[in-house]
Amino acid sequence: LFPGVSLRTHAGSVTQLDFPVVTGGEMDGQADYVDAKSQHKPASNLKVSLVAPDGTVEKTVTAAYDGYYSISSIRPGVYYLTARTDDPDAVNAAFVPQLLVFKPAGTTFFGHGLSLRPGYGVPFVFSSENPAPNGTRHTRVIRPDDIASQKVLLRLGQYQSRLGLTFTWYRFKIRSKWGSAFSLVGALADITPDPKTHAMSLIIKPNRPLSLEDAANVCQLLKKNRFPCAVKVITTYRAPYLTATLPSHSG
Repeated sequence: LFPGVSLRTHAGSVTQLDFPVVTGGEMDGQADYVDAKSQHKPASNLKVSLVAPDGTVEKTVTAAYDGYYSISSIRPGVYYLTARTDDPDAVNAAFVPQLLVFKPAGTTFFGHGLSLRPGYGVPFVFSSENPAPNGTRHTRVIRPDDIASQKVLLRLGQYQSRLGLTFTWYRFKIRSKWGSAFSLVGALADITPDPKTHAMSLIIKPNRPLSLEDAANVCQLLKKNRFPCAVKVITTYRAPYLTATLPSHSG
């Protein structure tokens, strides 16, 4: 090959390696919001995220000055598309999360526009009652069929004292027109503080199922009447888990 370089061969073997081959998903689009004068403006510095049903944040990007955003190398799975902004002109604008499915073959959503509507910004909190399905070496793809159920609840604030929590609950039941449409999750005496924050959450459930859009509308009305409000989405994964995994390639 080169002067002073020699090769010596010896007996060997061929090793088969199995590894997943996945085409990452992509999406992009323009984001805007409606200002106080009902004019559409680019949502610059908008934080756009893909959040798994259990609350794990998969990807987060920041929109450019003209509202353009782009997300690449998205792992297959089921995600909620969320958006929030610190722009003082749009800080109260609301965006209802959208459920998107990215398949192993590579899913693209090009030109996927985001529009923040006027109103009171409503936080969305995602969690799950049981662990997400997983496969060998984390190759499991979460599919829509893996989701057994989802509960849409409202969180009326977090409190350091049981007195403040109880006061808000009875004020909601008496003063809010939604008081008869919701029930307390559990009993007041059974609400325990979070082990990390030591705060107690006031969680209420609708007497009939609510969509994310309906829950956001109720929260906006409650925030207008000085009630703290966030939408809490709790997912239950199906068990026994399905067996679909990512495609493998041998070589």
